[in-house]
Parts: sequence; C-alpha cells; structure tokens
Amino acid sequence: MENATDTGGRKRETVRGTEHAAIQRRLAPYSTGEVDGVEWVLLHTHVAGCAACRAEVEHPAPRTRAAPRRIPPRPRPRPRPAPPRWPVVCGGLAVAALVVTSVTHAACSW
Repeated sequence: MENATDTGGRKRETVRGTEHAAIQRRLAPYSTGEVDGVEWVLLHTHVAGCAACRAEVEHPAPRTRAAPRRIPPRPRPRPRPAPPRWPVVCGGLAVAALVVTSVTHAACSW
C-alpha cells in the first residue's frame, strides 16, 4: 500500500496498481451482490475510499458482450426424384397385351 493525502490533509493508504486492477475486476460481482464475507468487506472498504471505483459501482459502464450468432435455418431436403414411370407403363402394356390375347383367343375358339 502507498501513502496518500486526502482532502483533509490526513494520510491514508491507497492500493497499488496491480492490486487496484484486481479489485476493479471484482467490482461488477460486488455491485450485483455476488460476493460476500471477507471479499465483500475488502471491496466495500476500497469503494468507500476510492472515488474512481465508487463511480464505477454507482454508474457501471455498459458491458460488452458478443452479439448472439444467427443460427442459419436448416437446409430444406432436396425433393426426391420421381420414381421412373417405365415399369408402370410396361406393366400396363403387358396387362393390355394379355387381355387382348385372351379375348382374341377366346373369340377364335368359338
């Protein structure tokens, strides 16, 4: 800790840069009530004596957060190709041929 003089001329202790940075990282959880116990007391005491951190707790900067990714729609399944029609056509022709042959054979045998 370093010594500094407050506005009343009294000496007070301040937190060094690396320690201050560590405290600043915990300000968001402190301001939302996510810390308790000794950590809360440490942060509360620091915020009471540090104008910059007090301002951060009172008016937090907007948090940056990644924009949600847009989920692309599922690709539509390709339409299945129509089944070949030639088996149906050939089957129909075969049935027609059998009918014609049967009718012709029956007519001739009378």
